[in-house]
Amino acid sequence: MKPLVAAVGVLVALIGEGLEMTGATKMSARARVTGLAAVSVLLMAGLVWAAQGRTLKVTVNYTGSGEVSATNAVLVSVWTSPPVGDTTAPLALEVVQENGATVTFENLTASPVYLVAFYDTQGDGMVASGMPFGAHGADAQGTPSAIVVGDSETVEVELSFDDTLRIP
Repeated sequence: MKPLVAAVGVLVALIGEGLEMTGATKMSARARVTGLAAVSVLLMAGLVWAAQGRTLKVTVNYTGSGEVSATNAVLVSVWTSPPVGDTTAPLALEVVQENGATVTFENLTASPVYLVAFYDTQGDGMVASGMPFGAHGADAQGTPSAIVVGDSETVEVELSFDDTLRIP
């Protein structure tokens, strides 16, 4: 948030200078335009910085019958709502090729988010019927619980799953 604080400070200085238009303190139009352009850049940088602040780190452990590898990877997905059917697309997707690995989702644009992982039994990178899956904080039907990730915050979670829940 430092760029935003700096931008507000420059803006206050410009407004203050603009109000006193006499003698040696008179600010030129060029200086005001340059200053306002600088403030605009700093404000936009502050907004970009704020949007980049949400990070989710996920350590994945699959304890089912298969082996996690490049051929049979775990597809880790982040959603803006609990995924129901195939009418929504994930916000982000990462592939884990080693059991116990950690993946990082940076610059998340939404909160809360929902975390679901699929064990790729067919080795084709596609989610298919019968595929084992796990969800963070899942209930008996596999519906994930919300993960709140605040602005400029990093949340770390562990997702362990086996072959109990399967895609219908």
